[in-house]
Amino acid sequence: MALAIRIYGTVDTFPSMDEIIEQLEESDFEVTLETEEDEEDEENWQRLYVYESSLDEPISIDRFDGSHPLREEIDELKKTLKEYEQCAEGDYLENTLDACAIAFAVEAPEEIAEDDNALMLTTLIAQIFAQRTDGVYCVDSEGFFNQNGELIFELANED
Repeated sequence: MALAIRIYGTVDTFPSMDEIIEQLEESDFEVTLETEEDEEDEENWQRLYVYESSLDEPISIDRFDGSHPLREEIDELKKTLKEYEQCAEGDYLENTLDACAIAFAVEAPEEIAEDDNALMLTTLIAQIFAQRTDGVYCVDSEGFFNQNGELIFELANED
């Protein structure tokens, strides 16, 4: 199964491709980035591929803004949060989701999802985007994390 992380940001901004490379290289990842578009457009990409020297497949980053298709997913997350006992963290998450101005989906394909480097790289990308967008990120079956990678709201496992 692929590894997927969603980032929900309250500020409609994101790091440039050069900034992403710089931050990932500071953490000792050797990366190159490519967009799906013909031109290397740093401002308007919708899908970005992160190639890391130790991984056989790229990690993809999809950007959604405005009335992005994740809006239904956000509404479902808010319904799920209401099933939990009310708490400050839940209220914070609900407010963050209400104020969501931009969202990203970071995905490592199934072929590399179990690789430790893929997990670390995917998580680091999520933190970089959460920091830049003043947001949070969600790891399926685990929960929501703040910009520093701290678990702030655990989701119940449905196993």
